[in-house]
Amino acid sequence: MVLDFGQEIEQVEIKSGKTLNPEFFTPLRKLAALHGGIRESYLVYGGSETFRREGVRVVSWRDIARLTDRSSQELPRQRSASGVQGLPGVHGSAT
Repeated sequence: MVLDFGQEIEQVEIKSGKTLNPEFFTPLRKLAALHGGIRESYLVYGGSETFRREGVRVVSWRDIARLTDRSSQELPRQRSASGVQGLPGVHGSAT
């Protein structure tokens, strides 16, 4: 999922695995290599711990509210793809 803030984006990768796997970081690295304006990267997984690793905020599914409860940050810009309205600034793909 990509949150669009204009010149910068935040990326969120969501995995169901309870055990952190190094391959979970691959999509985040690929997008970061393509886009220079990554403000923050998040990896949500099925485990129980929340921490930072390799420049990525690794977030337990139990702490998912930390991603949505960021009232001090501005809302992402709204963008539509092919005329389809979605959530403001949220772009996702099934991976």
